[in-house]
Amino acid sequence: MSYASELEVANQKLCQTNETLQEVQKELTMLATFDSLTGLYNRNKINEHLQNEITLAQRYKESFGIMLLDIDDFKMVNDTYGHLVGDEVLKEFAKLLKQHIRQTDILGRWGGEEFIILVRRVDLEDTRELAEKLRQIIEQYNFPTLKHLTSSFGISIYQEEDTIKTLFEKIDKALYLAKKADKNRVEAII
Repeated sequence: MSYASELEVANQKLCQTNETLQEVQKELTMLATFDSLTGLYNRNKINEHLQNEITLAQRYKESFGIMLLDIDDFKMVNDTYGHLVGDEVLKEFAKLLKQHIRQTDILGRWGGEEFIILVRRVDLEDTRELAEKLRQIIEQYNFPTLKHLTSSFGISIYQEEDTIKTLFEKIDKALYLAKKADKNRVEAII
């Protein structure tokens, strides 16, 4: 084999390796950004978006809403119907949420059966109205296999002194209050 032929073969192998690396890079980016089950943003990406929202809110003296929502009694779904049905419910739930928020809002899966929504350029009342609308849509929706589910919401709005930590403390506490008060409700802490 001539030197030119060897060089051509090596070049082809290098091109194939480069294409493979690009595909792997694309896959790693997807895994680092999206929840593999629901296709929504994952926790890390939500934190990134939240930090950006805080920066914008500080710069432009704006507010934004934040919601943490949880599927009520989801453990019972997994225990009764199995994890495959539970996974299908999570996918359908994510799809339902995505269909009923604005394109400018940011939706992610926080973990397990918890989801988070960042609602841009709103006050507490706007955030509450959206949360209540979503709660009713979820309550009335016919999910495959189990038919009806309910969900609880903890909501808040960004205020000038808030950090990521304080925002999560507020929505987590609000969600706890919603769950404690019979579930299937919206609670707010500002």
